[in-house]
Amino acid sequence: MAKRSPTVTPTPVPVLSLDHKDYQQIANQWTRSHRGDVNRQRRRLQEKGNLTLDVLSDSREALAHLPGFVTAVETRWAGKRIRPRRVLSEGHQHFFRKLITAEEFSPNLHFSVLRLNEEAISYHFGFLYRQTLYYYRPVYLQQYTNLSPGKVHLAMLLELGCSQKWKAIDLLGGGEHYKYRWANAERQTSNVLLKGGKWLGHALMPWMTIGKPTARTLYQRVPRF
Repeated sequence: MAKRSPTVTPTPVPVLSLDHKDYQQIANQWTRSHRGDVNRQRRRLQEKGNLTLDVLSDSREALAHLPGFVTAVETRWAGKRIRPRRVLSEGHQHFFRKLITAEEFSPNLHFSVLRLNEEAISYHFGFLYRQTLYYYRPVYLQQYTNLSPGKVHLAMLLELGCSQKWKAIDLLGGGEHYKYRWANAERQTSNVLLKGGKWLGHALMPWMTIGKPTARTLYQRVPRF
């Protein structure tokens, strides 16, 4: 059997660097049209009622919102030719539950909800590590599309980050062009394609998402002499 080597592709990732700036200083770096659209859509939502951003720091509250988050993702991709099957599968839902409840991960988990009159209209499931927010899985309710709740959600996360002295919001990969409307920097990373069949992906996923971070945590707890 021929040996299968991984394919490594250098990939730039958009980053929103906070760099000790306040929200308005960062917003002034965006194009006028993007800045105006963010402000306009936020104002339109506020005209409909009380608009709040809640970070779910309690695991019970986060678990209570998980079904709504998953349903929003399923609705977002319903009928699409390409669907995020990892999210839609029961196994991946279990993955999100474990991230919420596992002791080793909860300090870095950042699950937030944008509410309009107490209704959750946008979710972000990400990670806050060393004062950098990793923008992992945003999704919003499709009936609010014309009000851009995802855009407003990210703007309010940026406000929160400025107030809490975050270093950056890492917008991660995926090739979505909208991320560059927000970004003011880039970092270099690599995409690694492993051609080993379906079983290889199932074997590596637990290690990359759970095993490797846990091993790092355990290593950091080992006493040094």
